[in-house]
Amino acid sequence: MALPANRAGLARADDGRLLPCRDHSTLPVVAAPVAAWPVSMPTSVFTRKRLHPQVSRRGTMRAVLISLVFLLAGTAHADSVKGWCERDGKRLDFSDGIAFKDARDESGVVTTTIYLTAKPLDRSALAKSAQARGELGTNTFVSPRGDLIEAQHAAVDAGWIELAHVGGDLDMATIVNIMYLAADGSLTGLDGGNGRIELTAKGERFTGKLVTEARDAPLNETDMRCDLAFDLAVGWPG
Repeated sequence: MALPANRAGLARADDGRLLPCRDHSTLPVVAAPVAAWPVSMPTSVFTRKRLHPQVSRRGTMRAVLISLVFLLAGTAHADSVKGWCERDGKRLDFSDGIAFKDARDESGVVTTTIYLTAKPLDRSALAKSAQARGELGTNTFVSPRGDLIEAQHAAVDAGWIELAHVGGDLDMATIVNIMYLAADGSLTGLDGGNGRIELTAKGERFTGKLVTEARDAPLNETDMRCDLAFDLAVGWPG
């Protein structure tokens, strides 16, 4: 003999508790008479949250984790340049930069050039340049890309740094130039000869610092001081 389940899909157990029943047509006979079943109960008793609260919590946690992943991914891949260099009372502050493959020699070794600039670069103008779309030359002297950047006076006149990284077995980074346009219109170098690049390649990104070390006299007469960090993706705009 079997009794029909109530509309909520619940059955009363021997100890009087209401239990969910998957089969809405028949239930095993229970000791309590049908008339003793409640006619109605608060809606909240039968909600998914009441029966399975972990489902709602897991869904909320999953949504939060997905949002954090996207946020962290965007943050991790954002280019950044921050810091300064100073010598003889002249300080250059840097806020933008770009890294790009600039040459490939006969053996396939790539030289990556990094520019750090005092003001924002016009990347749309760089992307439109037909000169920069050609194949890489065997050395940076025949590359037009550095000239295109240095021609953006609004970005570089207040200061720029040019770095070079040679890959392959050499795996070496060097300071090529630290320059600015003086008030009298002359191009002036700031490099004191005591700078050092700490560079890490992470796939198609370069993360690095430009730091300086104090030297003993008389070499310290040209010493500069730098505290500069950057994190840049390798690639020409466009």
